[in-house]
Amino acid sequence: MSGFEVKNLGFTIAGRQLLNQVNLHLVPAQVTAIIGTNGAGKSTLLHHLTGEVSPTVGEVVFQGKLLSAWSIEALAQKRAVLAQSVNLNFPLSVVEVIELGLEVVGGDAAFRQQRLAALLQWFDLQDLQHQNYLTLSGGEQQRVQLARVFAQLHPERLAESWLLLDEWSEGLDLRHQKQVGQLLRQHAEAGVGVLMILHDLNLVSQWADSVVGLKQGEVVFHAPIEAALQAERLSELFGVEIVVMRQGEQRCIQVK
Repeated sequence: MSGFEVKNLGFTIAGRQLLNQVNLHLVPAQVTAIIGTNGAGKSTLLHHLTGEVSPTVGEVVFQGKLLSAWSIEALAQKRAVLAQSVNLNFPLSVVEVIELGLEVVGGDAAFRQQRLAALLQWFDLQDLQHQNYLTLSGGEQQRVQLARVFAQLHPERLAESWLLLDEWSEGLDLRHQKQVGQLLRQHAEAGVGVLMILHDLNLVSQWADSVVGLKQGEVVFHAPIEAALQAERLSELFGVEIVVMRQGEQRCIQVK
């Protein structure tokens, strides 16, 4: 198995149950979105998939082996993680931050230079590459962090790799949202498994293949995009009336 198997996962902290009997099978070569209200357990679930948090009950299996049995170094070769907030307080340049991801992949100087040039282009960072990261705007910093995360993916091992992203669109303008969405789609088509938490349902509609709906720590549905983004289903999940309008293959999702 090259994906994630989440089996009867539960997590309780300080007497509060954040996840309850979560069962999921996440496959590579797809973009899967996790959606739900604030406090639904989305980031907590992602932290279990990254190995940052251990479950109270149940287990997470990654590529056929218990996640807890993987070393940190081996996991870094297999999956790259974008946290909801990244605190970097050192005055590194943009290139130096991206190179933190390239360190995981290794390779000779020519390979690393080629990868760096591609990442700078993908995330529109050529003119910022020598800037102090701490002087950048929030959206610019987000693009640098995304470049660092993508840098961990070895181009010859994409079918073995995963991207785990918590709110990747945060701070990005519309043009860069589209650029990143296209990159996610291209990498999924090349075999990468992509799991992303997003609040923007229109971005989910545009880029996801399947959707996990999480409510009060429980999975209420895991379905292909067409079945997941139904007005009735979304309204129940979010507790507010939602309208899904169609124009050809495009959807527009709004609160009524």
